[in-house]
Amino acid sequence: MSEPLILGRIGSAPIDIYFNNMKFFGNYITLPSLASTMADLMLRGKMMAGPVASYDYVKLIREGCQPLADFGLFVNPYMAYDQNSQNDDTSALIHAPAVLLIKKPIEDFGRLKIGIAPEALNGGNGCAVLLKMLLAMYWEIEHQIELNLSENQDAWLCQGGPYLLEGMRQVRSKGRRLDIRPYDIFPCAYDLAWEWYRWKHAPYIFYRWVCHPDLNEESRDDLIGVVRRTLELNLRGLAVVAQREAYSKEVQRGEALTYLQGFGHRLGLWRRGADEAMTLMAGFLRDSDISVIR
Repeated sequence: MSEPLILGRIGSAPIDIYFNNMKFFGNYITLPSLASTMADLMLRGKMMAGPVASYDYVKLIREGCQPLADFGLFVNPYMAYDQNSQNDDTSALIHAPAVLLIKKPIEDFGRLKIGIAPEALNGGNGCAVLLKMLLAMYWEIEHQIELNLSENQDAWLCQGGPYLLEGMRQVRSKGRRLDIRPYDIFPCAYDLAWEWYRWKHAPYIFYRWVCHPDLNEESRDDLIGVVRRTLELNLRGLAVVAQREAYSKEVQRGEALTYLQGFGHRLGLWRRGADEAMTLMAGFLRDSDISVIR
């Protein structure tokens, strides 16, 4: 019996749709990994394949890794991008994985001071990278990003979907801790994935599957077939994933299901535009101070 193939697995409900039931289709071991360390583990041969953050994708391809078919995680424009980017109705943000809550319309600012909610970094720094790209190159606004929340900040980066307004947020204020609801002080909201789509005319890719250069063609083809089968199976059983997510995050099952339905997992015709956008991102990150939030 051949040795099992080791795959990296990032802790995220939309990513889990790739991996659930995989053990029934092939000899694989999936190891949990942080998005920030996945690329390094892949280069060192500790993992032979898996989804990597979009800001690492170009680097890995240049090092000889190969994309695994057209598998990736993005917000599906056909499902999600049917609302105005600025909206006071939180139901319009149900598909938004990253939301910028702000005190007034963004065009009214010349400089922004932004706090990042901890849950916005749960799946890695993809949301923070997306925000930084939009601020620097699309809105062209000077900014300062802080890894905390304060009522004195101009805006907050938060996880969207059903998680946006669940419960209170603890913030610092004059040496004290206060519990507040975000919309009490941030009446405007921007769906960052939609803003990216308006700019680049391609979906923002949070993760892209790659495989190590040493993975032979037969094993790669087998893995593509297995990922395709498990993906199809799990998408048909998406309600089960939504139920588990709703229970663990204490949100409504229907909201969790709607949120998960907004993601795409195969790039298809979006592939070329998405790859070009990721190349642009890689160049920007190489020349910026983005490492302070990685």
